[in-house]
Amino acid sequence: MLPEYQKTTHARIRIVGINAPEKSPKGEIVCTGIEIYKVEATFADQSRNALMPLNDKKVILKTDQDNLMDGYGRILAVVETDSEDIGLRLLKEGLACYYFRENHKWVNDDVYTKETLKAKDNGVGMWKGLEEVEKEEDKIKIVIKSAPTNAKLYLDDVALHHNTPSDEKELSDVIHLFTLGKHVLSAEKGGLSAMKDIVIVKGDNEEIELILETAPVPSEVVAPPIIAPPIEAPLIEAPPVAPPVEVPPILITYTETQKWALKEAMEKIWELTKGAEVMSEVERETLIAKFGLYTDEQKEALLPLWVNLEVLTRGTAQLSKAEFIELLAKYQVVMEI
Repeated sequence: MLPEYQKTTHARIRIVGINAPEKSPKGEIVCTGIEIYKVEATFADQSRNALMPLNDKKVILKTDQDNLMDGYGRILAVVETDSEDIGLRLLKEGLACYYFRENHKWVNDDVYTKETLKAKDNGVGMWKGLEEVEKEEDKIKIVIKSAPTNAKLYLDDVALHHNTPSDEKELSDVIHLFTLGKHVLSAEKGGLSAMKDIVIVKGDNEEIELILETAPVPSEVVAPPIIAPPIEAPLIEAPPVAPPVEVPPILITYTETQKWALKEAMEKIWELTKGAEVMSEVERETLIAKFGLYTDEQKEALLPLWVNLEVLTRGTAQLSKAEFIELLAKYQVVMEI
């Protein structure tokens, strides 16, 4: 049993390689390689109910040591019972679809894709009566550029997980989440930002360009000067110089879960800074907050890294490639960059 679950004796499992409909009025679902925007929301209940009989059965969890847990502390596994792949069964019954989040040695991407498309073509389960973007004129086309480039994109304050320049091909994995009508599109990079009201329509939305700049300072009403008799200015002592930030001791050895957490953190840092080598304070704080649900053991390894990151990106907001390579070596993380 994993250390994280020794006290509770139970664990949360995420079945890898699949995605099921959201239980919401829109019935939203994201599937790799299929451009859709909703199915009947009732299939969220049907997908959940298909898993309920497993509560009384012994199951086998096939895990990948290189990708053992997600950011929410759930075990990533292919679940089997009576030698049957449960995730694959849901794909065949049209109660889930193939969805790639991460590599996993027990997920056969080709088989999962094949069974998803087969269920879709046969109109099985949630694929029956699916509202799908079929016609070229019904697709949403959008090109988003910015100056400077490589800015993070947001729609109605929700991150699109894409940087500029972006087009309809790059945004295809999120385009189905757009609803037609008025929205606020924004971009951010290295303390600069831009915001623009847009109206999304079917078809070609042409090119949208955002010019990033510093936030304007509100103008103040200047009152007329008041002439007063001169007074002797009090002696003002200079504020004390803030001591340098001390990085907590870095562990000499790490457990497997600590190694996994550090690698996840490094990959996220590199994703934010590669190319532009810029990380804003907001990006840094958002990144650290995403690791708030990790275990205390993992946080013990991550804390020195967060302090290191703050020191390196404070003020200039720059994290050079050379500095990043030094971080990899310091925390014993091996990854390709």
